[in-house]
Amino acid sequence: MEDYTIHTLEQMGNSVLLRGESDRPWVYMISADPGELTLLKARLTGDDKCFAAIKKRMVPILTRDKAVKWDLPMVRLILPKDSLCFSGRDGFEVLPPMGTGNFTGSK
Repeated sequence: MEDYTIHTLEQMGNSVLLRGESDRPWVYMISADPGELTLLKARLTGDDKCFAAIKKRMVPILTRDKAVKWDLPMVRLILPKDSLCFSGRDGFEVLPPMGTGNFTGSK
């Protein structure tokens, strides 16, 4: 996200609505509270058509009375704090925690 433009950030309680742009405008929303999510949904405009990283539990609230045109599933990867990840021309390589000598993955 470091190269993406962020246009707006709105917070409601512990929930967030973030609008930005990469190759197209997008909306990122996070909320554990269905009531706050419903209030954030009311802040959406007709221009808010692309959403990023929406959790499955949020979909019924966000798509109520709406049609989903395209759904791109994603996988969330969480690396241990003591792992290092290097990006390069050929992808990435995850290095093992210091001192273990074990290889944990690549590309």
